[in-house]
Amino acid sequence: MDDFKPGDIKPYKFVEHEILPIESFKDTKVYQFLVKANRGTLSKMDEDALIEMLHDHGEKYCIKLMGWKYNFRSFLRRFYMKTEYYNIQEEFAFNKTQVRTILAIGMGHIYDICETKK
Repeated sequence: MDDFKPGDIKPYKFVEHEILPIESFKDTKVYQFLVKANRGTLSKMDEDALIEMLHDHGEKYCIKLMGWKYNFRSFLRRFYMKTEYYNIQEEFAFNKTQVRTILAIGMGHIYDICETKK
């Protein structure tokens, strides 16, 4: 894992059985996104793609891949939304625009979005 420096957020094993070493996943998007996030070099397109991946995986801030868990929480901001049908809901994103894009589909009206401090 020479892509990660001391203090970086690293993927970690979340299963008990034997899995492939993390080095075999260097070509995956999620691995590359974590390396870029640690370096602070995520582009706007990368951020949008990462938020879409998180949303597609049904997690708020983690992606699980072949026994490894990639946690992006420390890079994301926390938002609370008041919506027409679901009352108050917590979401994690890089900005409000991403929250609106993801939640606008099938959520009814979004009345308010508030960012909270970590």
